[in-house]
Amino acid sequence: MKKILKLLLTFIVLINCFACTQRNENDDETRKLYLEQPTITTCSNNENLNLQIRFLCNDKNYTVSNYEIQSSMKDILIDTLAVHYFENEDGSLVVIFNLNLIMPVGKTNFDLHFNIDNETYTLKNITHTNFNNGFNFDSLEFVFNSIYTEEEGQPQEYTNNIVFNNFDVTNAEFNILGEEVKSIDKIGKNQVSIISTNNKSAVVGYYCIIDGNMYSIGNAYHTEYLDKTKFSKM
Repeated sequence: MKKILKLLLTFIVLINCFACTQRNENDDETRKLYLEQPTITTCSNNENLNLQIRFLCNDKNYTVSNYEIQSSMKDILIDTLAVHYFENEDGSLVVIFNLNLIMPVGKTNFDLHFNIDNETYTLKNITHTNFNNGFNFDSLEFVFNSIYTEEEGQPQEYTNNIVFNNFDVTNAEFNILGEEVKSIDKIGKNQVSIISTNNKSAVVGYYCIIDGNMYSIGNAYHTEYLDKTKFSKM
């Protein structure tokens, strides 16, 4: 009788272990990462490009165990400054990779390849222009009316107020890479208001032209609000 009880107990333990293993495997199978795919058209006055790349995860307790990030261009160096997490109201998790890329002079088009916990993701067709002039705008302020796009394909209007310190905007021309400019209004000598439109998730570069020379003002994120509906499209 004791032998039968021992066998029965062993059988129950094995069943529980198997069920636990299956649950863990199923958890791994149901966990998903969604990579936001904005159109990225940025600029800088030197070799440093700071980018924030966002992933959505349906497991709010997820943390990245291991990752590797590579560029399609070997001469672009990548430094991961930090990985941040924040939880959405719907229980999903946004994972943000804060990157600094060392860029060559001029215009460069490239892809970024992510290997995260043995899964691969690619962000394609990033375009960056390094004006390589070493210029820096002092005490620059950006004020944007929204950082999120509407539904893909729906035009959205952005009012971009840029305030400069010790920089005269009177004779400067302004433009935005990757976005349509509707109007430019110079307010006094140190402020400009630019109204632009876009119909897609994007990271765009602001620049001005003075005496034929181009200067990067900065880059702005007009990206999507990441929620669980993204997983239904995968």
